[in-house]
Amino acid sequence: MGYSVHSIEGLIPPLRVVDERLLEFPAGTELLVAEKSQYNRVMFFLEADHYLKMEGLPVMHIKSGDIVIHPSDTPQRYRARMTSGASRVHVVRILFNLPLLGSRRDPRTSSPETPEADVSLASFISTHFDRFYHLPRPLSPRLIEFSSTLRQEAEERLPGYQLRVNALCIDMIVSTVREMSLSSQASSSFEPGKNAILVQRVKEYLLENFQRPLTLESIAWNMRLSREHLARIFRATTGQTVFEYLTFVRLEKAKGMLYDSSLRVHEVAHACGFSSATLFGRTFRRVVGVSPSIYRQHITEDTTFSPSARRWEED
Repeated sequence: MGYSVHSIEGLIPPLRVVDERLLEFPAGTELLVAEKSQYNRVMFFLEADHYLKMEGLPVMHIKSGDIVIHPSDTPQRYRARMTSGASRVHVVRILFNLPLLGSRRDPRTSSPETPEADVSLASFISTHFDRFYHLPRPLSPRLIEFSSTLRQEAEERLPGYQLRVNALCIDMIVSTVREMSLSSQASSSFEPGKNAILVQRVKEYLLENFQRPLTLESIAWNMRLSREHLARIFRATTGQTVFEYLTFVRLEKAKGMLYDSSLRVHEVAHACGFSSATLFGRTFRRVVGVSPSIYRQHITEDTTFSPSARRWEED
């Protein structure tokens, strides 16, 4: 079973569509996703621990946080690493038409200061996203915040939402290209400030431990800071308290889990670190505006598609 949600079309060319997908299939089977599309895509994996097969490429281990760029009309075959139970792939996709701009420079050998430097979004994408690429990376706060803002824009559809989504997608594309470049270098000359480093570490810790019962004292202890110093620096840098950000992370995870109709609300609450279904429901309604059940009903209406599942076959 598959769900395609929060789809936004009408983006600035060569961008076409951005959407969010959830794929579910039994362990021990492979899931074949074969789409007839002229679009290339960059995929940001919010949840994954799978093997991925694509024609002409070795089997890859895809994990939460990874980024994959691949050509159009290329079937994807997923297999879970777990041996029992249901398996999930949760991904945000940006689809685009790869423009034909003649000869393309090699981004590994050209400098941004050369005359061939990118001068448009089309040429930038054509230069950097013209071939398959797998970028392994941890699940980052930046990706969670990106997917959260996309959901909000897709659900509210306020004036100018397409312009904002364009800006978000372009920002993620540029960030991806820079990470691709940095991944092939031993080090970067960029040194963020101490506060920015601290806040990033805290966000990453919350992202890795949101399922656990956390206190400000326990978070501060793991950061080797006093709770007062941690609270002050985090709020000054982000405009949020530590627990406001933790609630944000938990609710974003919960939204993704609510796509799965087999999970009960209290199971989602427990998996996302809430002490009770009552607290989860009250927090969800306060922040999102509707109950978890109503959100699930709204978001899964007319959003299903049917990738095929079959036994995994070794090449």
